[in-house]
Amino acid sequence: GNLTSITLSNMPKVTNMEGAFCEAVGLKSVTLPDLPAITTLSNWFRYEGSSFTLQYQLENIKIGKLGENLTSIDFGLCHKLTVESLVNVMNALPETTTTKTCTFGTTNLNKLTAEQKVIATNKGWTLY
Repeated sequence: GNLTSITLSNMPKVTNMEGAFCEAVGLKSVTLPDLPAITTLSNWFRYEGSSFTLQYQLENIKIGKLGENLTSIDFGLCHKLTVESLVNVMNALPETTTTKTCTFGTTNLNKLTAEQKVIATNKGWTLY
């Protein structure tokens, strides 16, 4: 599709955004509000088990605070994310005392400094 940017607002009850932008091939920018009830923020562009491959164009993410029930984040296939977007996601993460994972993938992790990575690890998140 031709959708390149999307801004959503007022989503206090949304718990699962898996596959939210399935087949939005050209999407480059996503702006989300606070997501206090969110539990899953992964596989935005495909559903689990999808047999097709898309080109992940996402570069920019702006996101409000994420709720404490969030257990994992996965942007590992979004290789074009900017450092600013990666830092923004880490800043949105809630503090945790249980095992929670934030998957950015090797390409994105290599963009971050050790000082930037501690934003997530100091909150108890494991970066992959």
